[in-house]
Amino acid sequence: MDLVDSAVKVKVKGMGWLNMGGRGELLVELGDEVSVGDALREAYSGDQRVSDRLFERGGVSRDVIVLLNGVDAEICGGLGARLRDEDVITVVPVVHGG
Repeated sequence: MDLVDSAVKVKVKGMGWLNMGGRGELLVELGDEVSVGDALREAYSGDQRVSDRLFERGGVSRDVIVLLNGVDAEICGGLGARLRDEDVITVVPVVHGG
């Protein structure tokens, strides 16, 4: 089976400074057996500065919430959560102050 037949297509939506250069969302096509982390790395691969800020110490920055189909991805398995065709990942920066 070739990659085209087994590709998983997911939408990655970024809010605030995570809006992928003003696009706001991106359709990502990856092979089967892909994770939330795989999709995020692919979606943000074109902007090293944002990617470096998004990922810390093997995970996602504490200043970011990742939703998988509207549910906190941590509940679904975190960055390792497996994706299915047409899943939606939303990346939201946490705004806080003192």
